[in-house]
Amino acid sequence: AGPKLGTAIITLVVWDEDGLADSAQFAVTVVAVPVLPANLPPALSKVPDQIVEPDQTVGPIRFDVNDPDSPLANVRLSVDFSPPGLIRPDSVRIEGLGTSRTLTAAPASGQSGVTAVTLSASDGELSARVTFQLTILAPNQPPVIELVTPEDFSVIDPAGPLVLEANATDP
Repeated sequence: AGPKLGTAIITLVVWDEDGLADSAQFAVTVVAVPVLPANLPPALSKVPDQIVEPDQTVGPIRFDVNDPDSPLANVRLSVDFSPPGLIRPDSVRIEGLGTSRTLTAAPASGQSGVTAVTLSASDGELSARVTFQLTILAPNQPPVIELVTPEDFSVIDPAGPLVLEANATDP
């Protein structure tokens, strides 16, 4: 049985000590008021921090999106990088259907460092965000050698041993 709707006539009567009375009538109408459900925000799964070799594609990185009260087709996904210069903007792709999605991106040529990646999901009113760190490793550099001695090869004794001193580093 649902709520009772309609109109009722209410009569109020008052009496004094001498038995005199007065009355008033009024109508009360009960109407149904639609109760809209509260909008709940979308949800994103956590994404672990990622490490990628230089000039290699990042991903596909899997994540899940859900919204308890909006069709997933209406949930807008976006991604931001901070700082932004480490990732090629034209390489960023969010793909997938339903709750399972993937993110793919590529570092800008020759770039290395750490960027915060923020995935966002919005249903038009509320949003959810998840952030993870993306580390782009520096490219491998060749070792560097620096001769320390002798400073002048013209004074080397051709009959004696040749002794060289050098420093080597591998950045």
